Amino acid sequence: MDRADDNSKPGTPIKVQAKDISDDSDVGQYSCILCGEPVRHYNGEIQKAHFRHIEGSSIARNCELYAKNHSGYSDDELKRKISGLPFYLRQIGDSFKLYIGFWPVDGSTLAEEKRIGQKIVIKNEKRIQIDVIDSAKIRADETYRLPISWVYESYELSYERSGTPLSEIWGEKSSRIFKNGTFFRIGDIYSRSISLNGIITPDTSYYLLSQYPVTDKSFLKVEESYPLLTEGTQKWKVYKIRFTKITRESAQYARDHHVQLREKPPEIIPLWPPSIQNNQKYIHQKTGSGTYYLKSSQGDGKWEVAILDKYKRASERQEVSLKNPIFTIEVDNKIKYLSLFDNENDLEVILVAKDDKTAIPYQQPVLELKWMNKRIVPGSELKAIKNADLSIKSNMKCDIIRMRNQIQNLIFRNELSLPSFPDLVDGDTIILRHGLDSFPPLYFRKTKSTAENTFGNNLSDEALYLKLIHQRGITIPVSAQLKYIVAGFENYPKTSEYLKKSLKTGKIPNQAAKCLFKMYYQGGI
Repeated sequence: MDRADDNSKPGTPIKVQAKDISDDSDVGQYSCILCGEPVRHYNGEIQKAHFRHIEGSSIARNCELYAKNHSGYSDDELKRKISGLPFYLRQIGDSFKLYIGFWPVDGSTLAEEKRIGQKIVIKNEKRIQIDVIDSAKIRADETYRLPISWVYESYELSYERSGTPLSEIWGEKSSRIFKNGTFFRIGDIYSRSISLNGIITPDTSYYLLSQYPVTDKSFLKVEESYPLLTEGTQKWKVYKIRFTKITRESAQYARDHHVQLREKPPEIIPLWPPSIQNNQKYIHQKTGSGTYYLKSSQGDGKWEVAILDKYKRASERQEVSLKNPIFTIEVDNKIKYLSLFDNENDLEVILVAKDDKTAIPYQQPVLELKWMNKRIVPGSELKAIKNADLSIKSNMKCDIIRMRNQIQNLIFRNELSLPSFPDLVDGDTIILRHGLDSFPPLYFRKTKSTAENTFGNNLSDEALYLKLIHQRGITIPVSAQLKYIVAGFENYPKTSEYLKKSLKTGKIPNQAAKCLFKMYYQGGI
C-alpha cells in the first residue's frame, strides 16, 4: 500500500506517502488507513517503497484481501465491506439489549425480495443457525434491527437466493464483537457500534461492551456500568466511559480496541459567501464556490475533509493542513455536506449547500464601533491615544484584523464582539471582514483631505451617473458587497437605477466597480 497513518504524534495521525519516507520504521508508528492494524514501511530494492501489514492478524488478512481484489472501491466502501453490518445497543430498564442492524432497503427492492420468497438465516462463526429474519417485520427505507440473545465474535448471513439486490446491500457478515471490547456511539434510543478503525474523541462519553472488567485509568473515567441481557452466563457488561486526555498510552489503548483516539475536529468556519452565516448552515445559492476555515487548537497536522453528496456519501475528499487551513468546495445545484470524520459512524455533518428555494437574502451586519465610549463609523480616521479604548460589536460573526506596517499583525476570527482592542498605535489599520467582504477600515493615522478623497460628496446624481456609464472595459460578476453598497445611493435616484440594472444582469464594468469601492472606502457614500 502507498499510504498509511503516522501515529508518532498521539491524537493527530497524519497520512503519509511511502515514497516520502527514507527509513524503515519501528512497528507501531504506522497503521493502515482502512483497518487500523499496524503496518511497516519497506524501502524494497525490487519493489517500490510501500507499507505492509504485520503478519498474524485476521483483520489484516481480510484487509489485504479486499485491497488486492477490490482496488476499484473507495476507502469508505472498503471499510464497509471489511466492517460488515453494525451492532446496536438499546437500554431496557437497568440493562442493555444487543441488536444486529441491517441497512435500509428501498420499497421496490424489498417488495421483489418478498415476492421471490427470500429467506435470510443468521448463523454464528461456527455456522450454527441462531435465528431467521422475518421479512414481514422489515420496513422499507428504515434500518431493521434484530435482537441477539447470544454474543458471538461475529455472525454470518445465509440467503436462500443469493446474488439478489438484498444480498448485495446486506452482504454476508456482521461486524465483530472484539474480545477485549467494542465501542458504541451513544444515541437517543439505539446506540450504534463504531466501525473498524472508527474515530473517538476525548471528553466524549461512549459505551464500551466488554466481557472483562473495565476500570478507571489515568486517561479513562468509567462513569456507569450495566448488565447485557443475554442467554446463559451474563459475563458481558456495558460500560459508559470517557477518555480524559490523549497520551501515547491512551492512544494505544484505543488502537487495541480497534478505534482511533483523536483530537476533536476543528471548527468549520464559513468564510464565503457571507450569507452562510445564517445559523452556519446554508450557502443559499445554486452554484459557485464555498470557502471555509478550520479553527483548531492544534498548530500543525492535517485533516481529511469529506465532501458528501445528498445521500451523505463521500463524493470527494480534501486534505487540509492546519498551517494553511483554508479550503474551497464547488456547489453545483445539489445538496452537499462536509464531514471531518467517517460518516459511517453516525456523526453529525454540516449542510453547506442546497438549492435556492430556502434562500435568505444577504444582509449587511450591523456594527457598533466605539472609540473612547463615543460612537464612530467604519472608515473613521483616529489618533492613537495611550489607554484609549476601541470596542467593536456586530450582530453577525466577523473577522477583526489589525494591519501594522502593511502586514497582518493580529487576527480575531469569527467574533461577535471585542470589548477592548489591545495595543493601538499610529499607523495601524483595523479591517473588519464578514466572509470575504471588507468594511471601510479604521485608520490610526492623519491624512490630508484631497479633492479626490471627497469627490463622492461633491458629485451630483447626474454627474456620478455619467461618470459610471462611461467606465468601459471588462465586466465582472457583481459581488455581494456591491449589493449592499447600493443601499447608500438613496439620494442618487438615477445612479441607483443604473446599479439595480447591473444587479439584475449580474455583471458590472470592472472600472465602475473600482470607482464605487473607492468612494465607499473613503466615506463618499
